[in-house]
Amino acid sequence: MLITKEYRGKEDDILLKYLFIVFAIVLILVPHIIPLYFTPDFPMYHGLRLLPPNSSNMLNYEPYFLLSVFLNRVVFNSGWHTFLLFFTVPYVMISMYLIKKISISPIFSLYVFTFMFYIHFGLSGIRNGLAIAFVWWGIYDLFDDNKIGFFTKITIAFLCHYSSIVFLLFYFIKRDSLNRTIYFLLPVIGFIFGIFVFTFDFFMYLTRFLPEFLSVKVQSYLRLLILYPMHELNQINVINSYSLFALAVYYAFLFMPLTEEKEILFVKIIGVGLFLFFSMRVVPTFSFRFFVGFMTFLVFLIPYLPQKFPRHSRNFIVFWLAIAVIILSWNFYVRHKFLNFACFN
Repeated sequence: MLITKEYRGKEDDILLKYLFIVFAIVLILVPHIIPLYFTPDFPMYHGLRLLPPNSSNMLNYEPYFLLSVFLNRVVFNSGWHTFLLFFTVPYVMISMYLIKKISISPIFSLYVFTFMFYIHFGLSGIRNGLAIAFVWWGIYDLFDDNKIGFFTKITIAFLCHYSSIVFLLFYFIKRDSLNRTIYFLLPVIGFIFGIFVFTFDFFMYLTRFLPEFLSVKVQSYLRLLILYPMHELNQINVINSYSLFALAVYYAFLFMPLTEEKEILFVKIIGVGLFLFFSMRVVPTFSFRFFVGFMTFLVFLIPYLPQKFPRHSRNFIVFWLAIAVIILSWNFYVRHKFLNFACFN
């Protein structure tokens, strides 16, 4: 499973290319054959594809979503399957391309992507999924010092999902060094901020200063919290199998030598994601959206972990990481628990 780029020959590259093409086709087709109620968001999108022109409001929906609804209505008579293709095709194709391009072990990254994140972004939050694909692409541009490319991709991501604007932060973060003390404390600081700083009143006050399109989103989450405190979206279990796994991987890297620019930035992204998740937990929907988006970079970070161990033990590490990912996927694919994902409740 762990085939790193440095050990692949020409034949392996050709085989990998065809494997990714076949896998991409399968992942694009899956949303069209699963039951409509397999994931919580699909019934909502099934109705929203019929959104009338006079209901188009960029305060509630991003420009790409509204454009997709419009084109699907004009060209495909608002068909459900054609609507999905506006999201699943670019999401899967861009993700496959970047996994093969960026990862030191594309097959292992594809495994993590499929079992940990595809159901979130390919079968549920399709707007955010497409945005995250462009965020990945923008981060890739940073490694090539392509500033225009980075800002272009993040802008496109923003047009797919407004929350993607937060990734502009990483343009200003150093990629060649890591202050381990700061990043070691970052999740802890997030917990403290969540108790004393990022309170419900803080978010209410914050809405006065945010741009209107962001203010409307935050207000909707706060309204949901006030009116329906027992709603599933407000029952996120902060200390869960998913966050504990992310913390374990994150702290493992902080105690290991980091030699590549990519792994340093990926560790920082995971650290910031954990900080946001814990610090914003008073508004669960808000914190969860940031958390899942930031954690997608585990797709690229996890394959570095076995490389930190002696060669004879690497397959053992891969095996246990693969088992952990499978256990996590139980919540998504079998139990359908997207938010309260303590393993076997």
